[in-house]
Amino acid sequence: MGTIVPRTATMPLCIGAALLVAIGSIGCASTAQRPRGEPARYSPGVAAPPPQAAAAEAPLHRPQPLTDMGTDLTGKGAEGMPACPMFDPFSAEERLHRALQPLMLGNEEQGRRELLLALCQEPDDPTARDLLRQLDVAPETELGKKFVAYRVQSGDSLPAIAKRLLGDPYRFYVLARYNRLSRPGEITVGQCLRVPSEPPGDRARAAGELATCGETTERMGDPTLAYAYFARGVEIDPDNGASRAGLSRVAEGAAEVYRRNAVRALREQDVAAACWNSRKALEIRPDSTEMVSLRDTALEIGQSLANALYREALAAHARGDRDEALANCGRVLELDPDHAGADKLLQLAAGMPPNTR
Repeated sequence: MGTIVPRTATMPLCIGAALLVAIGSIGCASTAQRPRGEPARYSPGVAAPPPQAAAAEAPLHRPQPLTDMGTDLTGKGAEGMPACPMFDPFSAEERLHRALQPLMLGNEEQGRRELLLALCQEPDDPTARDLLRQLDVAPETELGKKFVAYRVQSGDSLPAIAKRLLGDPYRFYVLARYNRLSRPGEITVGQCLRVPSEPPGDRARAAGELATCGETTERMGDPTLAYAYFARGVEIDPDNGASRAGLSRVAEGAAEVYRRNAVRALREQDVAAACWNSRKALEIRPDSTEMVSLRDTALEIGQSLANALYREALAAHARGDRDEALANCGRVLELDPDHAGADKLLQLAAGMPPNTR
């Protein structure tokens, strides 16, 4: 990651004609925004492919493989999933543009439907595929745990920030989820954001900015995000007193949020969410026997499910069903990130020819 742009820099509202057309009335940084709280169900989604797999061949969204776009045997779309129409009045490019505005407003369901319809026409469109994956992939898996604090400038928009700091304006949605923004199109001047980067030179100053953002987030009632800011500040500068003090204040509250989320996820049979939340709780309270027991329970269930999904992925690969193999491998890697068989199979499936419909 390159050097963070100084605070005095500004950027125009929109990046490129496509975003200008699609986002339209969504404004620059001005409207007050409350960050999205820690979700009760954290859905990491399909894991990113290993570097050897081409970006355009990345696994798709978690709910359904692209082969049927969520249709049943009668040709009707499953709940929330559109069937590929015989005639679409909009082109794939127009569908992509139509997806951007609801995504900027935080309407994932409508954005997902438009992206799926775009992929009906252009199954290998890299932008639509990546945006669809951003709806489900774990933000920390995608962007990493190393970040610095960025203060929103006058004239900023999230696509502009994504272009400047991530190199692609269409990466705005995963950046929004990284910062738990429920409406990516609404950001406020001076608002704190996490952006993936190493500190640009002055580590003490970077840690101080992280501590300040942690305190702001703490006051807004989000202990888990505040903990992330404080922990990163201590990592960058262990002598930063504000970060260390903040870490002590919010640690128990953050661990409790993750514990409740893990328990709720187990009750709802969302194994991936239970594993993720229990791991996050253990990062904060590594000596908690309750957290260890909760993690082990989630991992035991998750391992059984991962093995079953891996067998399904192997069968799909054997019959030449590339999309189902990719989707199942991605779900295996959600549950068991170190599953060597699924990682290797994902690379093999990514090189298979696309499914024919």
